[in-house]
Amino acid sequence: MLLLSRLALFWELSSAVALAFYTLQPHIILAKWGANTVVGWGMLVGGLVFSFIHPPWEIEGHWSFTTYAGVIFIILFGTLIAFYFYLESLRYLSASETSSLSSAEPLSAAFLSMIWLGVTFDFGQWIGAFCIISTIFILSAKKKDVKKIKEMGC
Repeated sequence: MLLLSRLALFWELSSAVALAFYTLQPHIILAKWGANTVVGWGMLVGGLVFSFIHPPWEIEGHWSFTTYAGVIFIILFGTLIAFYFYLESLRYLSASETSSLSSAEPLSAAFLSMIWLGVTFDFGQWIGAFCIISTIFILSAKKKDVKKIKEMGC
């Protein structure tokens, strides 16, 4: 039995709406300006707006070289490059395929937590992992079938 607080349900549904929005909305902008410009302006505007909420120049705690390197790595690879690749993939894949494939990211994080942190999966988590992986394979097989039908001239 799954128990969720109302606040957790609100944030889960909000996250789903946000994923749908940023997957479907940027097609016109991406076609006109490209992923470089869209991601660049999005990161700049988002960073400027967020700096009024939490100013980046007010750093708390002790920051070492390792801390700075980790933050820079997360900004570049975990945010900037990852989101750029996601938007760029919309040129080659449909929105439904892209959003389904993006569901593999938390799955890979869960598998890595099993390997590195010793976290164990229960039965429900294994079923969820199976559903994510099978969805990806179904979408892949569907795309191949459509391609074969088009090649046959039907």
